[in-house]
Amino acid sequence: MSSFSTSHRPVFRAGLLAPRFWGIWTGWLLLWLLRFVPRRVRGMLAAALAAFAMRGTAKRVRDAAANLRVCFPELDEAARRALLMRHLRIQLEVYLGFGELMFASRARLHARLDVHGLEEVERAARAGAGIILLTPHTCAFEWAGQCVAMLHPVVSMARLHEDNPALDWMVNRMRLRFGGVVYGHQQSMVPLIKAVRGGHWMFYLPDEDRGSESAVFVPFFGEPKLTIPSLGRLAVACRARVFPLQVRYSPETGRTRLDFLAPLEDFPSGDRTADAARMNAVMEALLRPDPAQYGWTQRIFRSRPPGAPPVY
Repeated sequence: MSSFSTSHRPVFRAGLLAPRFWGIWTGWLLLWLLRFVPRRVRGMLAAALAAFAMRGTAKRVRDAAANLRVCFPELDEAARRALLMRHLRIQLEVYLGFGELMFASRARLHARLDVHGLEEVERAARAGAGIILLTPHTCAFEWAGQCVAMLHPVVSMARLHEDNPALDWMVNRMRLRFGGVVYGHQQSMVPLIKAVRGGHWMFYLPDEDRGSESAVFVPFFGEPKLTIPSLGRLAVACRARVFPLQVRYSPETGRTRLDFLAPLEDFPSGDRTADAARMNAVMEALLRPDPAQYGWTQRIFRSRPPGAPPVY
C-alpha cells in the first residue's frame, strides 16, 4: 500500500452545492474576483478593515490583544495596539489574496516569493537526511506551504474541516495544487514518516493548543504554553534534520520572504520537555524580528497550568 493512500484528498461531490454551503461558495467566488484587483488596492482595503476591526469587539481581536498583553508585557498599551493593528493588516491582506493561491499559475506565485538559504537544505537532502521544516503559524504560512510544494515534494499535517466539507474541499484543493500531501492530526503518523524517509520534506507547524494529554507546559514568549513534544520523536523516526523556516509577508511590497535557517544541532536531546522548550525558543526567535507576522488570533494559551489565571 502506498504511503499516500491514507492522506487527506477530499473529493468534490454534488452535496457540496447544498444551500447550507452557499456562503462558502460566495466567499470562494469573491476570492476569485479579488485576484484581479491590484495588490495595492487589496492592501488599502485590508488597512481599512483592520482599522474597523480595532474599533470593534470581535472575539478574535480580543484574543489577539490578550496574547500580546501576555507575551509583550514590556510594551505599553499604545505599542501593543500598533503591533495588533499591523498584525491585522497583514492577516487581512493575506486573506484577501487567497484567490492567487487558489487560482494563479505557478509562475505568478513564484514571482511573489523571495527564497533564501535553500542550498543547505538541499545539501542535507542529497546527503540522505530526511528534512523537517519547522515554522510557526504565521499569517502567510499557506504561501510558505505552497512555495515549499513548488520547490520539492512535501507532506504536512493539518486540522481538517470535518464539520464543513465544502470548506475542507476548498482549502485542500488549494494545498494540493502543486503535489502537496496532507494528513489530518488524528491520523497515524506512520505514512507521514515513511514519506519523509522516502524523500519528501515535512512542513511542520507545531504551535496549536490541541489539549493533548501527552503535551507539556514550556515557555513561549515567557508564558507557559501547552506544547506537544513530538518534534524530537519525529526527527528520530524520520532520520531527519530540523531546519527552522522564517516566513514574512511585506504589506509594503506584497511579497512573501522565506528564509531557510541553519539546522538545529544536537537535536533531539532525549529529554522531551527540554526539546519542546527548545522548539518554542526557536519559533520565538523566528518571530522576534517582526512579531506582527504571527497568527495572534489563535488561542495559543487556551490550556493553563494548574493555578494559573486564564488568558481569555
